[in-house]
Amino acid sequence: MTLATVAATTADGEATPRLAVRGLTMRFEGLVALDDVELDVAPGAIHGLIGPNGAGKTTLFNVVSGYYRPTAGMITLDDQRIDGLYRHEIAESGVSRTFQNIRLFSAMTVLENVLVGHHARIGARSGERRADARRHRTNRVLSAIQLLPGVPAALTHGVLEVAGAIIRPPAVRAAESEAVARCAELLRFVGLSGRENVLARNLPYGDQRRLELARALATEPRLLLLDEPTAGMNPAESAAVVQLVRRMRDELGVTVLLIEHAMSVVMGVCERITVLDYGRKIAEGAPREIQRDAAVIEAYLGSGTPVGGEEDGHAAPRA
Repeated sequence: MTLATVAATTADGEATPRLAVRGLTMRFEGLVALDDVELDVAPGAIHGLIGPNGAGKTTLFNVVSGYYRPTAGMITLDDQRIDGLYRHEIAESGVSRTFQNIRLFSAMTVLENVLVGHHARIGARSGERRADARRHRTNRVLSAIQLLPGVPAALTHGVLEVAGAIIRPPAVRAAESEAVARCAELLRFVGLSGRENVLARNLPYGDQRRLELARALATEPRLLLLDEPTAGMNPAESAAVVQLVRRMRDELGVTVLLIEHAMSVVMGVCERITVLDYGRKIAEGAPREIQRDAAVIEAYLGSGTPVGGEEDGHAAPRA
C-alpha cells in the first residue's frame, strides 16, 4: 500500500473522501457554469464525470485545480481545504491534471517534459535534514550579504540562485540524479522507456498522451484529474489507456477523477459516475445505474435508449 491510498477516517469510522466538493458554484457574469454541485470521490477510486457538451465538466476541473476561483462553495482534499489556494499550492497539495488538448513542451525531450512535472518534488525525496541544512547555509550567506550597504534583498536572492545553478553543489547534483531516475521510472511505467531523448513533438499521438500522463504522475499526486485521456484514439489505443489508468490506481495508489465522452471507456473503467447537465448534478451511481437513469438518458439522447448500452450499438466492456 502506498501513502496515496491511506485514507483518513471520520469520527464514526467512515473514510474521508479524497475529494469533497460542497455547494460549488461558478458564475461568469450572467452564465452559471456550475450550480451548487456536490461531489465525493473516495480514496483509491476511479470516478467518472460525464455530461453533454457544455455541462460544466472541464469548468469543475478548472476550479478544483485552481485555474478559476469558485463563486461559492468549498473544496477539500483529504479534509483539507484547497479552494482559494494558488495553482502551484494545489499541485503541491497533491492534485494533478491533464487537458483535453495535449499541452506538452514540444521543443523539449520526453525526459525533460517529465522533469518539469517533477520540479515541485525535487529535493523532497532527498530528506528534510538535507533541506534544513541547505536553508541554514543559505540564511547565513544571505545575512552576510545583506550587511553590505546598498544591496537589495531581491538581488541577493537572485545572485544565490544563479550561483547555485553554476556551481551545482553536491546536494543539487544528488537531487537532480534522483529526479532523473524517478522520471525514467515513470516513463517505463507508461511504456515510453527508450524514448527519453526524443523531442516531444516527434512522438506519435498516442505516445504524446502517455507522456502527458507520465508528467502528471511526476508531481506525485493523490488525486489525478484526467480530461478526456482517450480523445482522438482508436479502440486499441483507448483500451491500452484504460489499462494504464487501472494500473495507476492499483500500483501507484492514485485516485482518479475522469472526464470522458467515450461511454465504453467510462462504463468499463469507472466504479462510480457523476453526471452533470447545464452545470447541475443530475445523477450519480454505479455504471449500470447511470446507463438506465431517466434523467441521464433525456440529457444525452432525449429518448428511452440506455446510455452506453447495447441498444445503441456501443456495448460497454466491464472491468
